[in-house]
Amino acid sequence: LYTRRAALARRSAGLPEASARMAVLIQPLLAADTSFVLHTHDPTGRAADAVCAEVAVGLGETLACAANSGSAWRLLARKDGGGVDTLSFANFSEALRVDAARGVVTETVAYQDEPLTASAE
Repeated sequence: LYTRRAALARRSAGLPEASARMAVLIQPLLAADTSFVLHTHDPTGRAADAVCAEVAVGLGETLACAANSGSAWRLLARKDGGGVDTLSFANFSEALRVDAARGVVTETVAYQDEPLTASAE
């Protein structure tokens, strides 16, 4: 709430510090193969008529936590169905996965085996 990044974002948006509020969203944990964040307004500024998806292997913590170094797959999809562009390929070295016996575990990502990377051939 009061990190440097959050304070600077509020300042650039013209929001006073006194307006800062914390919200908590609680959702059930799913054993996801991939997770994503979908921006309904393209944050890259490349296309006003597109959505931008950021996709990572495993649980969403990889995307949500600023402590993880690496990049997500970034895909730009035109809202009119005009196609999808790959803006970047993922390179997070580790993913969080759910293991029935051990709970949440960290695994090294083998991108050559991931469905978004591997060819169907």
